[in-house]
Amino acid sequence: MKKFLYSTIILSLVLSANADTMTFYGGGSRTQVTGTSNTTDIILDSSNGVGYAANGAVVKSIKVINGDATFANAIDWNANKGITVDINSATGDVDAITAGNWTHNLFTLTIKNSVANSTATANLSFNTLTLSSKNSQDARLIFNGVNANVTTVNATNLGDGTTAKNYKSTLSVDANSTVEWNGDILNTVLGVMNIAGNYTHNSKLTLQSGSQYNASGTITQNGVFNANSGANINITGKHTQKNAVSWANGANVSITGEFAIDYENEMKIDSSFDLAGKITQTSISGDNGIKFTKAVTLLSGSSLQAHSKIFLDKDASLTVNKDAYINITKDASKNPRIILDKSTLTLNEENCLVNESIDIGVVTMAGGENNILTSKIYLNASQKLRNMYVANFTILEMHMADDATLTLTVDDQNALGSGEGIYKIYNFREDSIYVGLNAATNTTANNYVFLYDAENNLLGNAFVTNNGYLSLLQTVPEPAEWAMLLGTIALGLAIYRRRK
Repeated sequence: MKKFLYSTIILSLVLSANADTMTFYGGGSRTQVTGTSNTTDIILDSSNGVGYAANGAVVKSIKVINGDATFANAIDWNANKGITVDINSATGDVDAITAGNWTHNLFTLTIKNSVANSTATANLSFNTLTLSSKNSQDARLIFNGVNANVTTVNATNLGDGTTAKNYKSTLSVDANSTVEWNGDILNTVLGVMNIAGNYTHNSKLTLQSGSQYNASGTITQNGVFNANSGANINITGKHTQKNAVSWANGANVSITGEFAIDYENEMKIDSSFDLAGKITQTSISGDNGIKFTKAVTLLSGSSLQAHSKIFLDKDASLTVNKDAYINITKDASKNPRIILDKSTLTLNEENCLVNESIDIGVVTMAGGENNILTSKIYLNASQKLRNMYVANFTILEMHMADDATLTLTVDDQNALGSGEGIYKIYNFREDSIYVGLNAATNTTANNYVFLYDAENNLLGNAFVTNNGYLSLLQTVPEPAEWAMLLGTIALGLAIYRRRK
């Protein structure tokens, strides 16, 4: 009773305040909604039903009372008619749409502002918004040159159609629009998001198989970003992710723009993809970094920036092609590093691992007595690394190209650290791997580094030369060292004779 009285009072006030208010009552058959100017307010009273249609109406606002609203089957679809809500205001907040559950089927709803250089905001409030193309027509929600704030409580469903149809449900934010969206979005099969403007989403985004997410504008995603296998992610603008992503392997990911990570925890990416643009981790909270679990390739001209570490999970791979690079920033307490856990790192560009102040290291995760882990590095171009460390029950295979060299630059510790893990170096050449002169490095080389030729034949264990390079040959003493050695032998013989 109170709800009915409240609705009646509100309706009376609206009617008395605006002579252009038009009220429509849903019924057993759809009621045709029309409007002749962008100053018209439409009230949809669903007391007797929930069906409406539209034929090119241009209104200022839509309010729904006494129930839910369903728009469907717009007349003259080929003329692209539907409802345009023109907030027609220079400043302030305009309640463009107030509704409970809103079903938007085979229909175009456009939100715009005809006032040039307006700062006004169009407010759209829904409990649930559904855009669906179940039959033979598209459904669209379009933001055209407008500032908008969309409030939803439940999931907004896009593309609630069938794979047998080629029609799409589309949410579009044009390049001249700024939209803030509150509430979940579930993008189902045949659902499309085309975001060309400034767009902020404060809740969860889920892409089901077959759906599309096309981000060419400036996007901030404050909620979790889920994508199932078969979903399509196409980032050509700048997408800033402030929460976790869950991109299943089999999701089709294309990044030619920028995917910026501003997330306090480690960012885990589970999909395989080729990077043609850039990934930047802007958050520098602790030792967060980025973890890849599948195959990732950096194409020519691309870049990957992570904070503190890149972690390659079991069976993952990271390939850096020519003219691409990886930058790992330094944490306050830990050096930049790439962590291998039964994974593969391929470097095709010279010195492609960079940091402004310190070279990047490579370390492996430990295996177990019954679980020996093998990781691989393919050096197809010369590289500088700070140091390397192979943990226990781990094998690190290094495959060297014919003209590739490796320089380890650390000078205050063992450059070839080993927790009794094994280094296997294939296609070994003398004077191709510099490890420094630290005494502990020589011990590691003697015990844990094995050298192979290009045909994978074992050549022997490694030694460190006087010049700090790995070698098959144990160092032959220099003439001065021979003199010292002979002098020591002579002194020993003299002492022996005296005692005798």
